[in-house]
Amino acid sequence: MEEKCKNCENRQACVPFFMHENAMMHKDADNKRMLVICLALCITLIIVVVTLVAYYTSRTAMWNDTITRLNQTIVEVTNGRNIGSP
Repeated sequence: MEEKCKNCENRQACVPFFMHENAMMHKDADNKRMLVICLALCITLIIVVVTLVAYYTSRTAMWNDTITRLNQTIVEVTNGRNIGSP
């Protein structure tokens, strides 16, 4: 004999257990997949930010060094002109 679901007699929605388990298994797989994607995205973003900050810092240091050398050269030229002037 077939056993009827008690919910079916009350005219409520009735979902078989295996269909429910199958749906939950697929949702778990989807959640794990999205977790991996989010972690990969966050790690990539962190790497890009660290790389950009490192390059910006090194380029700023190079510019500061260049400006310092130019200022030293200007001071040397100016002092050289003042020494020879009457």
